[in-house]
Amino acid sequence: MYTIQIGSFVLNGQIILLMVFGWFGWIAMQRYIRKLSAEENYGTIALNAFIIWFLVWKGSPLLLDPLQTIKHPASLLYFDGGVLGQWIASMVSGLYVAYRTWKERLSWKFTAEIASCYLLGGMAFYHLGLIWFESDNWLFHAGYAVLSLVALYSLFVLKQPAPLKRIVQRWQWFSIGLVFIWYLYPEKELLILSFSSHQVFSLTMGIILSIFLWLYDVQKINGERGNH
Repeated sequence: MYTIQIGSFVLNGQIILLMVFGWFGWIAMQRYIRKLSAEENYGTIALNAFIIWFLVWKGSPLLLDPLQTIKHPASLLYFDGGVLGQWIASMVSGLYVAYRTWKERLSWKFTAEIASCYLLGGMAFYHLGLIWFESDNWLFHAGYAVLSLVALYSLFVLKQPAPLKRIVQRWQWFSIGLVFIWYLYPEKELLILSFSSHQVFSLTMGIILSIFLWLYDVQKINGERGNH
């Protein structure tokens, strides 16, 4: 757990980093919305999604170890669900965003654009903050932040209306870029060959997105032939 001590007062660094993620993700999202002069109120959806993520993450020990958590409820103040809790929180908040998009009949493509800006902006400054707490791994976190900012900038320079293919391509490049960025992390645990579990996941996502883009192009070509 990361901590910041000011005199006798100790701050939870992890929560501060999450606030940094949420704040700068919000700023990136709002600037993108302003750039497009969009009228949809994604601000409320993003704020609620972040709050849901945080509460599920902090409360995930109730799901992962209910007996011990119920026996020691004060532990929720000091502990969280770790990486597995983060995945559970991400799925729940993602389902919330999908539900709000469906309920309010918003554009799925535009929601993907907005969410991409939020996540990339948040990740960039989250890893910049981690340089303070993990100075030994500063090169990895700096590389992660730069990759996120480059991907974010590439979204801002897209010509509008941006096709779904261009948005997916950004995540394809980002996933493949992470495979190389993780080589900068000296403490990575190898899973297979010279790849860590993070690299395997990133490479898998890159391959899945590449297949999606290939199928997208095939469908588009077949559609154009059908019109002729």
